[in-house]
Amino acid sequence: MREAVALNPALPACWDMLEQLYRLRGELAETSIAAQRLAALKQLPPPVVVAQSLLADGDLEPAEDVLTDHLRAAGETVGALRLLARIRLERGASADAEALLAAILDQAPDYHEARFDYAMVLLQGQRHQAARREAGRLLALAPDNRAYLKLYGAACLGLGDFEPVIDLYARLLAGLASRRTRSPTFGCGGPTP
Repeated sequence: MREAVALNPALPACWDMLEQLYRLRGELAETSIAAQRLAALKQLPPPVVVAQSLLADGDLEPAEDVLTDHLRAAGETVGALRLLARIRLERGASADAEALLAAILDQAPDYHEARFDYAMVLLQGQRHQAARREAGRLLALAPDNRAYLKLYGAACLGLGDFEPVIDLYARLLAGLASRRTRSPTFGCGGPTP
């Protein structure tokens, strides 16, 4: 079950079974994680869950078809549009993905996951200055977020601005070293360093 949700986190039945198994084993932290993941999936419209699952499985065309049908029927939501942007990016339509993400951020500027995706698309498109600006906005909110730090560092490297990267990577490496000195814990995805 853990391997299944690691490969495809949009499997409500697996999260439900994992929650029950963890509860039977008395593994409270893992029970809580599985319950949270299941609750999050249950809050989504079923076509969105199906599209997420298809995306995770690499079935991009059916994922886009299910999602666009849902968007036509139910109206646009920023979460569904973000998923559509991710599907379009995977299909190689990075300009479409970038436009969708920019439109999402116009509607919901505090949608941090969409801003992260937008910055990644900008970075992949070699638009380093814009990617660094977006990463900087994210870091202003969560200065210790490892994904945001890596994104900012990659944008700086793309610009040839190596000075901030030295300290940034030192912070990342120090954080990694401190994590490895702690004893490993096991969650739904397996060992955590």
